[in-house]
Amino acid sequence: MIVGVHTPEFAFEHEVGNVRQATHEYGVRYPVAIDNQYGTWNAFGNQYWPAEYLIDARGHVREAKFGEGEYSKTENAIRSLLAERDASLPEAVHLADKTPDYPLTPESYLGTSRLDRYAGSPIKAGRMAKYTLPFVINQSELAYGGYWNVQDERIVAGKDARLALHFYARKVHLVLGGKGDVKVFLNGKLRRSVHVNQDRLYTLLDQGSDKDGRLELRFTPGLAAYAFTFG
Repeated sequence: MIVGVHTPEFAFEHEVGNVRQATHEYGVRYPVAIDNQYGTWNAFGNQYWPAEYLIDARGHVREAKFGEGEYSKTENAIRSLLAERDASLPEAVHLADKTPDYPLTPESYLGTSRLDRYAGSPIKAGRMAKYTLPFVINQSELAYGGYWNVQDERIVAGKDARLALHFYARKVHLVLGGKGDVKVFLNGKLRRSVHVNQDRLYTLLDQGSDKDGRLELRFTPGLAAYAFTFG
């Protein structure tokens, strides 16, 4: 039996309607419990998204896995636990694990509570303020430009809002909210415009292979940005 537990990372993820829509879009067919008060999260002492726990027939946690990848090990552990119950198992299906096993730019949060590797002008938290993009941004660093309201878990765009990031990855994703557009520039050249119409994860770039680059984003005022992830 598979049971999902949705513990929200950002404020908009508390909305059950958003969770219901996401499970439908991604074809999730197993039940998903809503853990808005972090009861399950805290009971397991969890600190990670995603986390997997394998629980045997007696209710004992037999294995915990944090983060992406190593899916074949999880599959083998599941099969071992089923075998303890004398379950009749089909032949294992071997699928390619496309999770990168080499360093990429790490997940990067934009609000003050978890902001890291920030290379811009001083943060003026909780109010609209003007920021200046530095000429040079080192690997995995980011910076704000133009007017932003830098809040606890997100940044909200004002006039001429820009966001720069030096990254190494194939895909660049960003959690965005509000309604408007984000223009995506890579190494100074406009690559595309992303239309934002709901709070969710958007794919900004897919380069086909891992590459180093400087990303610059330009935002419609009122849009909110939460965190980058990479693939």
